[in-house]
Amino acid sequence: MQDQLIDNIAATTGLEPQQVAAQISRPPKLDQGDLAFPCFALAKQRKMSPVECATALAAELELPAGIARAEALGPYLNFFVDRTELTRRTIDTALQQGHEVGSRPAHDECMIVEYSSPNIAKPFHVGHLR
Repeated sequence: MQDQLIDNIAATTGLEPQQVAAQISRPPKLDQGDLAFPCFALAKQRKMSPVECATALAAELELPAGIARAEALGPYLNFFVDRTELTRRTIDTALQQGHEVGSRPAHDECMIVEYSSPNIAKPFHVGHLR
């Protein structure tokens, strides 16, 4: 879903997908969306203000499946994930994988889980990080 969004932004703006991917971030507040694209560099390239650029990009951009809407919020273009579509994809993936879902790490990497055992009656300190 995010990869499709990056490709659509790159196709609409003329930027490289790597440049777009490097700029995509999470908004500081949950009510501002799930992903944000800053329009500062694009505005400089298009010779317009970042706010105008975000508004224009929101109108031009074709949203991929899984992204409910895009909103220009100041110089950022914020994207909201379609929760229904995300849930459907997650359940479909879990049903396809069956009993193997979550049983092995991705990319054949080794995963170690460590538990700290601090005494809850004493203050937690840097020595517990070992």
